[in-house]
Amino acid sequence: MVLSPMPDEVPQPEPEEGEPPLLAGAGFVLRAADGKPGDYPRETRFRFNADQWTLVSDCGTSGGTWQQDGRSLRLTLTRQDAACHDNGLHRSIRGMADQTTDFASGPNGEFVLGGAGHWVLGDRERTDPRHDFVRLHGTWTATQVNGADVPSGERAPRVSFGPGSYSVWDGATATRGWP
Repeated sequence: MVLSPMPDEVPQPEPEEGEPPLLAGAGFVLRAADGKPGDYPRETRFRFNADQWTLVSDCGTSGGTWQQDGRSLRLTLTRQDAACHDNGLHRSIRGMADQTTDFASGPNGEFVLGGAGHWVLGDRERTDPRHDFVRLHGTWTATQVNGADVPSGERAPRVSFGPGSYSVWDGATATRGWP
């Protein structure tokens, strides 16, 4: 089945090439710090919400506030678990705190943050597509089913994704569901 957005509902566009991505809402799995690959029992996650960042690893959590200006980032450290003092990733982030750092994010989710003599490398967290309703939010109409074009019009099959639910209209019957 091929889906197209309904004309009155356009999905959020990806950032233009060369335009810095907004970090609010983003999360990354960090893989290396200061040239040394991470060798940790579980993944270290670096996440950004509206104005707070967190770094969660096997030793505990560090966090603070952050501000983005284009491709520059300023982290302020407001909390750190004492057990994380010698963790390489936490040490690198701590070294960049209260400094202006630069970051880059590649088309496949690569992430590099560097400044003040430190750098970290990681990848964007992957969302299971079965639960990534944010990207699908809106109403979509079927344009092809099993390789055959579907006639357009009021009775064309549609799929709608909303917060925590979906509905399917097959042209005659509506079905609702929740993931």
